[in-house]
Amino acid sequence: MITVLQSCTQSFLFFMMLHSPMTPYREDSPAGDHTDAQAYEATVRPLLAMKCYSCHGETKQKSGLDLRTLGGMLKGGDSGPAIVPGSADQSPLFTMVNDREMPPRKLDKLTDVEIATLRRWIEAGAKTPEPIIATAPPVVLPWSFRIPVSPSIPGEIPALSSVEPLSPNHIWLSTHLQAWYKADTLALNDFDPVDCWPDASGHGRDLQPTRGVKPTGIGQAPKFVRTVAGEKRPAVRFDGESGLGSSPENPIPVEGDGAYTIIVAATLRPRFGGYPFDAIVGFGDPAPPSDPGRPIAAFLLIDRTIGGAHQLLHAGSYGHDAKFGPGSFSPLYQRVRVLSLTKKPGGMSDSTHAFVDGKPFIESPMSRPVSGSPGVPDLRHRADFDIMMGQAINGLGGITGDVSEVIIFNTALADERREGGSRSLSGTQAGSHRTCRSPAGLGRDLGRCLCGRGGERLTRRSSGQVAHRLLHPDQTSGEIADSGTSG
Repeated sequence: MITVLQSCTQSFLFFMMLHSPMTPYREDSPAGDHTDAQAYEATVRPLLAMKCYSCHGETKQKSGLDLRTLGGMLKGGDSGPAIVPGSADQSPLFTMVNDREMPPRKLDKLTDVEIATLRRWIEAGAKTPEPIIATAPPVVLPWSFRIPVSPSIPGEIPALSSVEPLSPNHIWLSTHLQAWYKADTLALNDFDPVDCWPDASGHGRDLQPTRGVKPTGIGQAPKFVRTVAGEKRPAVRFDGESGLGSSPENPIPVEGDGAYTIIVAATLRPRFGGYPFDAIVGFGDPAPPSDPGRPIAAFLLIDRTIGGAHQLLHAGSYGHDAKFGPGSFSPLYQRVRVLSLTKKPGGMSDSTHAFVDGKPFIESPMSRPVSGSPGVPDLRHRADFDIMMGQAINGLGGITGDVSEVIIFNTALADERREGGSRSLSGTQAGSHRTCRSPAGLGRDLGRCLCGRGGERLTRRSSGQVAHRLLHPDQTSGEIADSGTSG
């Protein structure tokens, strides 16, 4: 479950090491002034998404009520408007959550801090980035915000593209495949710690918790979960203190202004409190001791500062970032998303492109044209860790949610190949084929994990073929051999 604030009296100063001058950041008021419309994107929208959208959102509007837009709240449902801007006590939405009548599930009940957040927003005028209007047209998200699934399952949305899924070790992709992390390669029980996440690319860039490995490491082990809610796939579950890293002795072969592609399949939940730059995954140096004057890292981050309001960043450190607009990540919470980023040589903002479920990120409701740093990157690798996920070091914030798969290539994949790789993640299902036990697990496979623990190293062919079978379980071994798996 998402970590929420438990006391309005706690406050801390967080210094924006990566992206801004030293700006105070209050943990008990993550959006600052609630009269600012951006406070809605920073605190209220994520709160409603987490607690209310399952019954009053995209797929359901119980009692005719849609809480995704201000217009929907003002229009209300069968019982009339849900909010009265300026008066929380006259707003049915507030009174019902304040009296603990809603949400119906005990686990979804709002905390005192969350109720206070909702009250402040309503009493400040219920401001949002959209105009305050009495009615709003139905909000229909574009296909890029719907997970491609099999049309044979009743009620689900079929994929609209003819692009076929490509396994990352397909002959078209394997030359540039540099790291590949799949939750369904872990033979663990529910909620076992993930002390080793093997690299299925064959390059041995395995991930492990960073705490205790180097003095700079602070990341604890995430947990393994067999199924993500609503999905038949396993995942690695991160909380705000989880963080993984790979060895600096075997870095991703991308330096200077090199090209790369990062693809992630994850279900993330909004965080409140803690360092407000949530690191999904990346490499390079996100936290140098001083401003390098240009991008030197390649990280997918969520910016939860007042100005960012849950903004997606392609972060290069110290504000040398490509930015996708305030609130741009908010619609991506709570559902499985396949997020892809490509970077070609050139200025950071000019050469960055992002995609959700295979479609351009710019089509998302909250996205803006990419802005930010025009600087040309000079990517540098750290001496302690190379690839990092979550709160691996100071200067990176944690993430809350489930990560099913991560793939990194040392090229900017062309659209068809990038979308094919993304679709292989969309189609991954949990199965009984798992190839490596973490040191936390027990059994004969213990020595097969890498992560510097010793034991027999999985060959590129064996790990690649097992992973290929997980993506294409209907293929025979002969078909796998013909598909271009590296030897």
